Amino acid sequence: SARNIVESVRIILQNYSVTDVEDGVLKKTYFHWEDDFTTNNQTTLQLRNGCRIRVSAPGINACRGESYDFAFVDEAAFTSNFLEFYSALGPCLLAKKGSKLIIGSTPKDNSDFNKLISNALSSNVMPLHWSLHPFYNSGMVKNGPDSEYTYSSPWFEEMCRRFNFNKESIDQELECKVNFKEQNNKSQTI
Repeated sequence: SARNIVESVRIILQNYSVTDVEDGVLKKTYFHWEDDFTTNNQTTLQLRNGCRIRVSAPGINACRGESYDFAFVDEAAFTSNFLEFYSALGPCLLAKKGSKLIIGSTPKDNSDFNKLISNALSSNVMPLHWSLHPFYNSGMVKNGPDSEYTYSSPWFEEMCRRFNFNKESIDQELECKVNFKEQNNKSQTI
């Protein structure tokens, strides 16, 4: 998925240039795709001015010795060494004032991501429920009191069929229910 992000940015930049045109005459070009990139491959895009987009697998050594203005970690719940990676990423973000970190994932029971979310302040966690998406919520209706789900839509019903109406899969993949089971076997749902 990281390479897809780089490819999306590449496509945007290939169709974008910054120029100064007066009376239909080009006066100056500030940015042009072919002229302003020093690195352009599957994992790195770098501009002549030093701006860089780099993607890597979430290994604990992937970010060592780097500093970042912004980091995005995708599908964190499915990263086997997430806490080690998260710990290694911290100093890289602290090296630059105002650095930002976004961690996103579909929940996965008892993952380190779920543990992090369960311990986070609620103001720092933003669940992105399917009902907020303009495509998925098309035709959405509020379910009655006998339903275990608050909303339904044609998309939601189709996804439930794809999951064979498995409640655990629907809760995890569609309803953003994050479960974490402590060592004392106490379960927590967020």
